[in-house]
Amino acid sequence: MIRKSTLFTLLALLFLLCWYALSSKNRFILPNPVDVVQAASNHWLLISKHAFVTFSEMALSIVLSLSMAIPLALIMYSLPNIGGFIQGLFLLLKAFPSFALSPLIVFWVGFGKAAILIPATIMLLFPLTIGLYRGLHAAPQSMVDMFRCWRASKFQIFTYVQIPYALPQFFSGLRIALGLVGTAVLAGEWVGSEEGLGYLLLEAKEGLNIPLAYASLVVLFCFSLLFYLVGICIEKGILHRLKLGSIAQILIASFLLVSCSQQSDKPYTLMLDWTPCPNHIPLIYGESQGYFEERGIPLQIRTPGSHDPLIAVSSGQISACVSHLQRVFRAIDQGADLVVIGVLVDSTLNGLLIQGEKTVSDLNGSRIGVVSKSASKTCQALFARAGIIPSSWVTLRSDSLTALISNQVDAVWGVYPNIEQVQLASLGHKTTYMSVSEFGYPKKSYELVIVAQRGSALHKQAEAFQKALQASINESVAHPQEAFEVYLNRFEEKRGNTVDWERVSWDKTRPLLTHTQEIDPEAYNALHLWLQDAGIISRK
Repeated sequence: MIRKSTLFTLLALLFLLCWYALSSKNRFILPNPVDVVQAASNHWLLISKHAFVTFSEMALSIVLSLSMAIPLALIMYSLPNIGGFIQGLFLLLKAFPSFALSPLIVFWVGFGKAAILIPATIMLLFPLTIGLYRGLHAAPQSMVDMFRCWRASKFQIFTYVQIPYALPQFFSGLRIALGLVGTAVLAGEWVGSEEGLGYLLLEAKEGLNIPLAYASLVVLFCFSLLFYLVGICIEKGILHRLKLGSIAQILIASFLLVSCSQQSDKPYTLMLDWTPCPNHIPLIYGESQGYFEERGIPLQIRTPGSHDPLIAVSSGQISACVSHLQRVFRAIDQGADLVVIGVLVDSTLNGLLIQGEKTVSDLNGSRIGVVSKSASKTCQALFARAGIIPSSWVTLRSDSLTALISNQVDAVWGVYPNIEQVQLASLGHKTTYMSVSEFGYPKKSYELVIVAQRGSALHKQAEAFQKALQASINESVAHPQEAFEVYLNRFEEKRGNTVDWERVSWDKTRPLLTHTQEIDPEAYNALHLWLQDAGIISRK
């Protein structure tokens, strides 16, 4: 018979060969193992730095949750009335996952370790506490009665009967918590941190360095697996019996799960670049009025959710997406085979939003919030040319406006005057908007474009798509109220307090929409050259 270790080794080799073969179809989306190892080798100092932070956060989260779970379980067991209340509180907290709580916790406590440890501890506390609490009830009543007949004290019964019977349940909860600790810490790092593997994963994805993202994910997975296996070793007390073959089996199954989780491609699906906003009204209106379908393109529009639109296009999950031209250039520079098939906004929108009335010189010594490190790279290049030296850079992800109005930062980078500035004005906040062109960015530059994979079915129908898109833009501008109502009907959540400011936003957006689908080569190339000169993309 083939030994298990040999079988697992053969399966691992087979998996690596399959991975390598699949990656040859699109190395931008699925880099091969060599690319991942090379990325880990090239960035090992960076990965090590962030890995140490994540590992320490995972360990500290477990310690904190254990230090709270044990006394809570004892209180619940000793005082049933209070125990029922605590169980209800746990169920309430369980209904709010850490991914939902993290942005609120950042708002309450600010950025830093607390914003990571609080949601992680809450997430781990439930299985640990409930596991121990149920375990304390697991001792057979006959065993307890027998000890009482021997005149054993409550402490002796607790020590020699209830604790031994509680340990299996407790360790079951501990295994669950140790398996979740990576996810728990990740939730906080994505929202409230500027270090850690979760942060590095998002930055690599935002910077379209996909091999580095995979390398970060592999390290995070190994940490989670390590904590889980340590929990098993503690439970069994027989570390020398742990077989490496089981680890290989878990690794193979997990990687196969990731590789096979690709969604099937649906023709002519278009993903928005962000949460639906007035920038997208022409697309929504054109889809509803059948302008695309009558030209042989039955378009279906999707919101991005947690997906990266450019990665979704490159992987064939969707047909096209709305994106920013600068980001498209970065994706192409990283090896993506993308092509612009349409234009939505042909003028620069991106810029800086500052509380109150300020000038460029006021930015010296200020705290600048950016949505990602890759965005800060552009901002830093522009600030350096303008002679501006901020006191700090703060990565905000998607919570930029909250950080601005709560004075966690003095200004936010990567916002639009027709969207975020209008939204803040509706809340009574007066702001100053500075366009990127004021800092030396090309004045004539495309902002929002439609991107498809080169050679795809939609790319081959680019001319028909452009005619449908321009018709959608022209008709939505000609019938602004009707287009806005179509937009509101498509997204029912817009019927609340957002209607008033989005109506104003739509009024400011219409003049910004392109009047032609013909791309100006001079403006197109000017941005590409500027990105090369700033060192944001290579000169290849």
